[in-house]
This record gives sequence, C-alpha cells and structure tokens, in this order.
Amino acid sequence: MKYRFMNEHRRDYAITLMCRVLRVARAGFYSWLQEPVSDHAKEDARLLDLIRDSYRASHGVYGARRIFGDLREVGEVCGFHRVERLMRENGIKPVRGYKKPRAIAGRPSIIAPNHLQRAFTVEAPNKGLGDRHNLCQDLAGLALPGSRRRSCSHARLSAGR
Repeated sequence: MKYRFMNEHRRDYAITLMCRVLRVARAGFYSWLQEPVSDHAKEDARLLDLIRDSYRASHGVYGARRIFGDLREVGEVCGFHRVERLMRENGIKPVRGYKKPRAIAGRPSIIAPNHLQRAFTVEAPNKGLGDRHNLCQDLAGLALPGSRRRSCSHARLSAGR
C-alpha cells in the first residue's frame, strides 16, 4: 500500500524523502516496481477462483467450512481462516436456509403481579399513593446504619398539621 502511494506521487516528491517519511527501504520500492503483485496475492487470486467454483457448484449454499472441506478433498493446501477471509472480502456468503429470515420482535413487557393488592392509580397529583405520615410511622422503628435518630422528620411535620 505504501509502495502504491509512492508510485502515484513519485512525480510530486522525491523517492528518498517518501522512503524516509514512510519508513520503507528504497530497494524494496524499486523491487516492487519490477513485480508489484506479491506471490501471496497471486496465490489468493488462484484460491479465490477455486472458492468461486465450489460456491457455484453448491448453488450458493456452501459456507466457508464446507468450501474449505471441498478444497481439502481436491488436494488444496490452505487454512480455514484464509478461505473465510477471502470469502468475506469478496462478498461471498452462503444462502440461508429455506425459511425466510424473520425480524426479531421485542419481548412483551412482563408486569409483576400485585400480590399486596396495592392501589397504584391516583386521582390527582400527590394524592392517593399513601400518606407520608403513615409511611414514616412505619419506617420510624427502623434504625438505619450511621443514623442516631429513630424517628422520621416527615412524621413530626405531618403530626403538627
């Protein structure tokens, strides 16, 4: 990729400057000019043709695992991840099963049952959900860690009303 960039901009900048900035060897760039496609890239192209043939023979049903198995049967020496990478890069995907994929709907909300028979409906704001006085009287007997008072300040305010 760096060599390709250098080749495209070699008329604008000096090769030695680009080699220094991109941290590549000048000799490597000139050898790349003689043979720009690497052996690995050539092997990938050859392997991709075999993958496409196997994919067509299976009518687009086979995925990477089965195509890898087909290549092994033919006697091809390659890795599964290489086959998977080549298929992903070239957009070769297996056809999903005969069923049409469905959209996954969200689960319905589950409402907890009202075992205590509490009334959660209100007629007006700040009315009907319980009196603060009653709530504080229930909590007055609880001693919270780190608190010295056992009574609730709301209970004292409500009692005075």
